[in-house]
Amino acid sequence: MPILRRVTRSRSPCCSTCSRAPGGSPWKTCCRGAGWSASIASLPGSRTSRRRLVREAPAIGAAARAGERHASEAVDLFARLLASAAGNLALTALARGGVYLSGGIAPRILPFLRQPSVLAAFRDKPPMRDLLEAIPLSVVLDEQLGLIGAARAALQLVQESQ
Repeated sequence: MPILRRVTRSRSPCCSTCSRAPGGSPWKTCCRGAGWSASIASLPGSRTSRRRLVREAPAIGAAARAGERHASEAVDLFARLLASAAGNLALTALARGGVYLSGGIAPRILPFLRQPSVLAAFRDKPPMRDLLEAIPLSVVLDEQLGLIGAARAALQLVQESQ
């Protein structure tokens, strides 16, 4: 856990690449697929492995699921950073009904998101830990959720206009 403790206290969530992201927050950069390559680069001893990996999120995820050590460490770090950012947003929005991780990445890294260290990263916000322990963190498995929501909203707009 020393990597997570170090990154949650610094300006840069995972590495200098993320902190130099143009026009965006470092958290936003790290908590998307493009942040995985930067996560691999930030891990000690990862140079050889990083050269073997295609620097795209799907390849890193596949390597992690296949047991490649540096890819697994990067995805684990990514999962903890995502949970930590989700905890920040839960406090910002006071999301007592829960926080739902969705999109294309979350279902693909579900085994990593189920690790106890991920929930610990979500809750590790003293003195708000008690509040965060009452907020559930869930993963949406339906990758089409956004499209379903947009279709429902469009249908509602059509019905209201008639």
